[in-house]
Amino acid sequence: MEQIYDMIVIGGGPAGYTAALYAARSGLSVVVLEKLSAGGQMALTGQQDNVVANAPHTARELAGNWEHPYSREQAAFPLPWVGEAKFFPYVSKIDAGYGDRNLCCRNCE
Repeated sequence: MEQIYDMIVIGGGPAGYTAALYAARSGLSVVVLEKLSAGGQMALTGQQDNVVANAPHTARELAGNWEHPYSREQAAFPLPWVGEAKFFPYVSKIDAGYGDRNLCCRNCE
């Protein structure tokens, strides 16, 4: 018997399942193709001690006892471009507590 689908999702990882879920909610007939197991590579990555599986690393973890096979620098900047583009925003209150709870958006054109 032949089955015709509205959408074929290749890859059963988080993004693939999300796409399939939203397509099915929209009324489309969907099939997900995955060569590994449900969850894709993510299902296997959690069993390993690597920079992606353990991300994000907290400041306390980076400063504390380090028992991972990769460096602290790799944990903070897993890809070369992240080291140049990473931005740590300043945190402060807007007009004490009043502005934080009463934000007003205006069109500045």
